[in-house]
Amino acid sequence: MKPANKKCDVWPKCAFFGVFDGHGGYSCADYLRDNLHQFIVRDPEFPNNPKNAIINGFKNAENYFLEAVEKYADGNISNLDKSGSCAITSLFVGKDSIVKI
Repeated sequence: MKPANKKCDVWPKCAFFGVFDGHGGYSCADYLRDNLHQFIVRDPEFPNNPKNAIINGFKNAENYFLEAVEKYADGNISNLDKSGSCAITSLFVGKDSIVKI
């Protein structure tokens, strides 16, 4: 769905698929599963430049996750979530596969 803050007139049909393989726990993989696509479609580059939107989406999701982990730990290193995730994703806009990362 088109985010409310997007001002473009035409919003393409989109499909986003991802496999997230967590390591050191499941928190990061679950976070990406639930949120990465939102970072991508809300990026200013989307839908005009989906490749950059995907790259920016990954960066922004990583930064947000790391900030949340640090905030939750509240300075106590033993509380730090040490999970991470590998990911493979594919974004389809219309009938085209745009980028696989």
